[in-house]
Amino acid sequence: TAGIASLNLVGSSEHVSDILLQPDGKALVLVRDWPTEALTDLARLHGDPPPPPPTTDLSLEFVSARYIRSRFVFSVLVTNNSPDTAHDVEVPISLSATLLLHSLLPSTVTCSGTSGRNPVCSLGDLAAGARRRVSFSYSGASPGTTIDITASVNSSTTDPEISNNSDSASVAIPTGRR
Repeated sequence: TAGIASLNLVGSSEHVSDILLQPDGKALVLVRDWPTEALTDLARLHGDPPPPPPTTDLSLEFVSARYIRSRFVFSVLVTNNSPDTAHDVEVPISLSATLLLHSLLPSTVTCSGTSGRNPVCSLGDLAAGARRRVSFSYSGASPGTTIDITASVNSSTTDPEISNNSDSASVAIPTGRR
């Protein structure tokens, strides 16, 4: 440490894990858990290319879709297949008929446009490798019709692989009681 009188850190030092003195006399500051924005700013300062932005690979599939006891019921499974967290995950749904949402599980999921054909459900953030099943129960389906449904998933995190982001199903509504 000879020759170093002091080291002034500009900004917060909460992410500094160690300071090493290199043979050429320069100090190497080791950091942990720095936000991506801070790393990008640091890389720009030194002329290095910034780190790539986080990406995700979300997928959605229907787990079930059927008509039970006067209710049109379906479940979708949303999976984050990437090493990064997907932020602000939403599941837009398109129904071929105007229906009324009767129930939604889990209760942490919120939906807008619950009576109609195009609700959008917010799942929040989905951690890397996580899966979330969402189940819907609708009333108001007309006997003798077929309900077509399409669901997709998107988020504010870039998803370069969108071919697995949507799925569709059809359910025939019986004419008699079931």
